[in-house]
Amino acid sequence: MLVSKDGFFWDREGARVRLKGINLSGAAKSPSPQTDSYEEVPFSVEDADTHFCRLKGLGFNAIRFLVTWDAIERKGPGQYDEGYIDYVDRLLKKAGSYGFYILLDLHQDLFSRYFFGSGAPAWAIEAAGINLEKVVKADAVIHPQHHEEKELKHLNWFNAYQRIACQTMFTLFFGGNTFAPKLLVDGRNIQDFLQDHYIAAFDKLLLKLQSNPWIIGFNTMNEPNPGLIGASLKESHMFLDLGITPSPYQSILIGAGLSQSVPFIKFSLLRRKEKEKRVLNPEKIPIWKERCLWEEHGVYEIGNDGYPVLLQPNYFKKGKKASFEQHFYRPFVLKMYERLMKKYAQWNFFVEQGVGELPPFLGEEKLKNLVASVHYYEPFTMVFKQYIPLLHYSIFFKKLRLGFPFKISKAVLEDFKHIDQENKKRLGKDAPTVVTETGVTRDVGRFLFEDGSKQRLRAFHRTLSVMDQLDLNYFVWQYAPKGDLWNHENFTIYQEGEKNDYTPFLAPHVELLPGYVTFQSFDPFKKHFILRFWLLQSCPSPVRIWVPSSFDYVSGSFTLGQFQIVKEESKIEFYPDSNVLQHQIKIQFRHKS
Repeated sequence: MLVSKDGFFWDREGARVRLKGINLSGAAKSPSPQTDSYEEVPFSVEDADTHFCRLKGLGFNAIRFLVTWDAIERKGPGQYDEGYIDYVDRLLKKAGSYGFYILLDLHQDLFSRYFFGSGAPAWAIEAAGINLEKVVKADAVIHPQHHEEKELKHLNWFNAYQRIACQTMFTLFFGGNTFAPKLLVDGRNIQDFLQDHYIAAFDKLLLKLQSNPWIIGFNTMNEPNPGLIGASLKESHMFLDLGITPSPYQSILIGAGLSQSVPFIKFSLLRRKEKEKRVLNPEKIPIWKERCLWEEHGVYEIGNDGYPVLLQPNYFKKGKKASFEQHFYRPFVLKMYERLMKKYAQWNFFVEQGVGELPPFLGEEKLKNLVASVHYYEPFTMVFKQYIPLLHYSIFFKKLRLGFPFKISKAVLEDFKHIDQENKKRLGKDAPTVVTETGVTRDVGRFLFEDGSKQRLRAFHRTLSVMDQLDLNYFVWQYAPKGDLWNHENFTIYQEGEKNDYTPFLAPHVELLPGYVTFQSFDPFKKHFILRFWLLQSCPSPVRIWVPSSFDYVSGSFTLGQFQIVKEESKIEFYPDSNVLQHQIKIQFRHKS
């Protein structure tokens, strides 16, 4: 069990614990095709030893374990899958026996697996009046088999969120009371219906797991999305709308069964180009069981000539100063905190936000055990599978930067300094910033004279070196033994039957520290490690550094204290002299021959 204080995690001895975690797993987004159950996904309890031994050997000391609302409450409202809940309990107890700290991640992508993401059960979508049998043919979602190969190269999570089925459900989940007051389910507005079941399902799981001492906390929701909230229906496209992406108004009309001509957008030589047009929903299939929800609420009407007329272009804005994070996501976070943290006060509450976004202001509420959950993927490497050392697009500042590699690395560092400072302003000074997802795809392309494996190493190093410098906890995305293959990407660090290169994330890792880091770095090319820190004299714990088993210790210099190599655990331990406040460790390694 870890407590959060001063922006870090601490154990019972008063030592700072730094998490080097792995996401387990993208495979848990979908049920087994044989049983339509999430039991034994991503792998069985009986097979877990093989996987946990491998992850431990790679230096991971934490797991972000993915669960979905659909996995817990798949069959209907209040019908919980006890077999799945028991499976999770047994699997995470085994993970704890290996010494893994565990973060529970209530995961979603694109709201639901029925939109070719993950998250909500079918009945939650049907409660909104959407006919799931029609969303694919109506082009209301992006279906991986519904596009030509040249189009799939330019599809990504950003534009998949811009299809009406996904947009509508997020709008209703966070803003149904405001934007769809007429839509009631069992006498409640759709927003309350969805949120109450979501929280209750997670509560059901947490109740089963509450005795596991290795669980450190749970999150609000993976990458919450505003849907249509804040969108102007006069706007056409956003900067990252690659592929075939309708505008918000076009998206609404497509869902209503009105065909729309949409440009095919791609980037070439850093220029945004509109190629040929594509007609979406050519068969004019409505996704609604009855009347279009947004027509019913007066967003538009069908004129006498049969054409739509936009009546309220700012319907989803509801005032210029309204923001999704503060006015729609914040109330949900407070509701979830109120209902769960009183029961599970021993855990940390991870407030997650969308990629590149900031959390709502919660500091004035004086909530305890808050943690800021941040996701970061280097945009060019993620979207184009190409690491370019001279370029960086800041997802936080929404700015493109060019320069020499050391300048670009400095820009990434400034990004994370900024986000860490902002998180503490919004959640309180004690809230740690944890990068709960970061990673690099396996198939990075070559650049100039270096092949893809070297580029993958450089891409990882640019991100993880920043994590080291700022002493941030992080979780690599992801571990899926059968392969990732979500959204035409493959981030898994291990895949059965394939050559797996672990070099990019094999580095000395300071797991335990009786103090505060002032400087930390590792050069993966020269194998040189440096740590400087201020000692907490009241803490009896040693400095504990995990070292890859493929590294040989060559030489080192330490300030006053006792130093030992624990080979059987792949650890270096240093007991600093309590009379010295400022300590330094320098170690030179080499690969074993």
